[in-house]
Amino acid sequence: MHRLGLIMSLAVIFTFHQLSMAQKIPWSIGGRIGFWQEHIEQQTNRRFVFLPEVSCDMNDRWSVSIAMGYEYSSEHELQSNYSAFIISPSVSYTVMQRGILSLSAIASCGWAIGSQNGFEIGMAPELSIDLTERFSIDARCGFAGYRNNFNKSGTGFGVDLDASEITFGISYLFIK
Repeated sequence: MHRLGLIMSLAVIFTFHQLSMAQKIPWSIGGRIGFWQEHIEQQTNRRFVFLPEVSCDMNDRWSVSIAMGYEYSSEHELQSNYSAFIISPSVSYTVMQRGILSLSAIASCGWAIGSQNGFEIGMAPELSIDLTERFSIDARCGFAGYRNNFNKSGTGFGVDLDASEITFGISYLFIK
């Protein structure tokens, strides 16, 4: 499963690169990677996420992207392990852009295939700060939509603006 996810991620990146070079379409690569380990009363909990994202700008406001990767967590307190290959295509609309700062609304759907199969569909806000012409820092906070066993969650619908769910990423733009 790990090799399949890596091969698929690299194939998508290579395809985006070849198409964008031929068409002169701006595209970027970003995503998230993380590792967390905690010790609670002689028990160890671990979490690992590798979720690269490739994005293609359609015009100044709209872009499409796909994130593909792997997530693993083990919680000894609950005696449970979770591992899944994640595919999450999305579309982004830039609501506001002022200098180096931009605010976007991202609509996405995602599938998790592994020890617990699930999906999600919804929206999230994203704030981007351009560090240079090619590098930016992105921050997403919250989720509004529907989840069914996605990312160790149950089944539910609603709006979650939990500040502990902020994710940060770095993006690199290949063609400008």
